[in-house]
Amino acid sequence: MNLEALLGLGSKPITGVWYRAILPKFLTTSLQYSQTREVPSRFNAGRFSQNPFATLYLAEDPIGALFEVEALFGSSLNPSKFISNPAASYITLNVQVELRNVLDLTNLDNIRALATSAQELTGDWRGYYLPTELGGGRPGPAGIAPTQELGAAIYASGQFAGFLTRSAKIHDKLVLGVLPERIVQSDFARYHYTDAAGQEQIFKIP
Repeated sequence: MNLEALLGLGSKPITGVWYRAILPKFLTTSLQYSQTREVPSRFNAGRFSQNPFATLYLAEDPIGALFEVEALFGSSLNPSKFISNPAASYITLNVQVELRNVLDLTNLDNIRALATSAQELTGDWRGYYLPTELGGGRPGPAGIAPTQELGAAIYASGQFAGFLTRSAKIHDKLVLGVLPERIVQSDFARYHYTDAAGQEQIFKIP
């Protein structure tokens, strides 16, 4: 992957409603992101990072959000056979987003410049850290996944408040990775609702 190409890539604005699925008990911390500095994810090595940073993932619609947290399983080729996860119930939040500088990782020119592919961007990243995490001499690659290296480079560049990519769980859906520490000026990600007492509650980044 050609991470040096990031310096020459442009950005695009993202505005509108995106979605996040959470367990009901986390409603009052719905946009909390401090834990993402520790927990590995597709574009963030978490506790394995040399320079930890936060990442908040949103989906383009409620179906995508439920797939991202494994509340739904199945294939986009046959939506009539989606299966719900019986182990937990999730709620989806409507998150209003206004970000001016987002890197589009679905753009073919950007993909070519970075010398990557849709397969690499949506492929197995867990296999890189699980041998280290679980120990026991397990076979397979170890260290930081290419997508995690890319996420760290996007953050380190200081150019982008987030990145747009295909979902690794359901490939016809999009995911928006928000970098809370890179949101500037009037940009934001915001969720609000009216509680049982009739009071409006607002959660906003930054």
